Order: sequence, then C-alpha cells, then structure tokens
Amino acid sequence: MISTFAAIDTVLGLHYSNHTTHTTLDKLLESTTSLVKRKITVDDLEKILYIDMNAYEVFVSDTIDWNICIKFPVDEKLMSPTRKSEFINKLNKWIGNNPSQDQLGSIDISSIIKHQERCQPSSRPTSPNKIIKPNSRSNNSSPIKLKSSTRLLDDLKNDSGKFKFKAREEETEKQKNNGMSLLERIRLKEKMKREQEQDHVNSTEARYEKYLSQKVQMVYDVIYQLYNTHLESPAQSKSFSLTKLTQTIVDSSSYPLDPKEVKDVVNLIHKKLTDNSSESKISVIDSSGIQVVKVSNLNRTQDLKMLH
Repeated sequence: MISTFAAIDTVLGLHYSNHTTHTTLDKLLESTTSLVKRKITVDDLEKILYIDMNAYEVFVSDTIDWNICIKFPVDEKLMSPTRKSEFINKLNKWIGNNPSQDQLGSIDISSIIKHQERCQPSSRPTSPNKIIKPNSRSNNSSPIKLKSSTRLLDDLKNDSGKFKFKAREEETEKQKNNGMSLLERIRLKEKMKREQEQDHVNSTEARYEKYLSQKVQMVYDVIYQLYNTHLESPAQSKSFSLTKLTQTIVDSSSYPLDPKEVKDVVNLIHKKLTDNSSESKISVIDSSGIQVVKVSNLNRTQDLKMLH
C-alpha cells in the first residue's frame, strides 16, 4: 500500500509539472499502473483513503462529460516531502489500534466525492471588479451610475436556473450511460479491460498450441522409435533426458526446429495423452533438477488418434 501511495503521488506530481489542469481518476489509475507494472484500481485508492481520508480530493468536474477528477488536498500542485512519512505514521497507528484485524478495510469512494468542481485549478483567487456604491448625498450622483451599479449587483447573483440546468445535464448524462454512476462506469471499464487482456492471453496461447500441434506427429514418431529400440515387452518403460531427447528430435528433423518449441511439443503430447487415456504413456518428471521423459505403453495407431 505504501508503494501504491508513493506511486500515485509521483504520477500526480509529474502531471502538475506539465499541466495546469487536474487529471481524471481513470487516467491517474492507468498512469500509476504503467509506473508500477501492476494493475492499480479504484479499490487500491479506497484502501488508501480508508487510512487517510484527506490524502486526496476526489471530485466531479462540471464539464460536459462530468468526469471524476483527483488532486492533492488544498490545491497542492507539488507533493509535500512529508506526505509519505505522514501516511506511514497513520498506517502504523491503524495497525496498532487494530492488532486483531489481518485485513485492511476500505472506504466507498463515492461517499467522499465532491460535486460540481472544475477540472481547471485556479492559480490564485480572483474577484469581480470593485463595485462603488453611489453616494446618495452627493449632488453628482446620476441615474446612469446607479443603474450601472445595480446591473453589476444583479450579475453577481446566483441564477437558480444555472443549477437546475446542471442538475438536468447530470441526469441526462446518467441516462445516456444506462443509469450508471461515474464510479460504476470506471469499475466497468476496468473489468472490461481485464477481460480483454485475458482474452488476448487466451487467444495467444490458443494460437501457439495450434502451431505446436502441427509438429506433434513428427515429435511423437521420434519418441516412438526410440522407445521401441531394444524393447523387451510392451509394458516396459523407458526414460530419456528431456535435453538429450530434444537434441535428438532437432537432429532428426528435415527442417530447423527451436529446442524450446520441441520441449513444448513434448509437454503438449504428455497433456493430450494424459487427458485422453487411463494409461501412463508419456510423462515429464523433474528428478534432482533434471527433467526426464518417462515413456511406456505406446500404441502408435491409438495414440495418434488421441493426439489429433
């Protein structure tokens, strides 16, 4: 958690060194994930805020997309050098006060989100032009000056219509997103990204296995020939060093073979025969740091049916 807190601080600090606007929450999580080389989600931020609710300010911008933004507290644009040590002290205090708890809690981030702040931080407070109240006792007062001052005062009044419009706009935006809140959309986006990454891994593995399957029969035939050399009985088992077996298969091939791919094909044959047969036919065993291929009960006709 401490490393996650430090990484988020680093990302925010780098952001403010190059931008005058605040960053959105989803961009912060993506950048922090890239920095630490592991997935950082809303859940990680909720655990940090559980320890220190004032570590960051999370708010909804009033832009058209109503994005969730995050910033340092009290408009800090550069991270304080004491922030990490202060967070560690709060974490240690929580651990000391909860010795029987082996898991850290979390806070629902939606409960602390502030609304209708801009993603554009102000460099310094600004104020409207100074309003000079007309002096009623002055003979030089004129209706024109009074009218101008009254207009300025009217311009400064809060227009209730603006707030109603923003409320309608927020509700319209929510309806466009199937009634999901911004936080729910971020969580859904994270879930979909994880599923896409898993699908990519699965599809890559499937393509590689299909590629290896084209070499299965050739590798099996070499193992079968070695097994049948000087075989005394069909039930006899033989063992081969995986390294030496791989080299033999590479040398026997009429086209170049990658030794790693050969080992993967041997493992694939082992997996398929094990899944489709009750007999132990080809197994890969780790013996004292040396991988050994144990072969027994081979029947080429039956085995090739199971391998295809």
